[in-house]
Amino acid sequence: MIASDIYDLVQYITSEVKINTTFGNPDLGADELPHCKIMMTDDFEIHNQNTKTLTLDLPLELRIVVSEGEELKALEVFERLLLKVNQFKDHTGSKLEGTGTPEYVEDTKTFEISTLYTIKPLIQDTQ
Repeated sequence: MIASDIYDLVQYITSEVKINTTFGNPDLGADELPHCKIMMTDDFEIHNQNTKTLTLDLPLELRIVVSEGEELKALEVFERLLLKVNQFKDHTGSKLEGTGTPEYVEDTKTFEISTLYTIKPLIQDTQ
């Protein structure tokens, strides 16, 4: 369920926010921007419901990456992300958390905005 929920999130953001999205931290070329990276960045909590069911609070970082000088484009994409991502599996409690953080990355000559998103997969042993 964890991998399939993350895969579904990648597909959801790609489709609804209209931006190329990947899980992980790949190197990106200028022709691949703007882009959204979904990365695991923090410890996660496991909640046992019973012997065959548990849930996770899995914090992810959603990072919008654009070329330096395209800050307004990053804000446009970030706004679309804010409007759509809380609709993804909202029945499980998945949601945005905390603040948005802008950053200029000198090594890659990019401007990036990141925010935390917690996905809450339900894991069941059906055997």
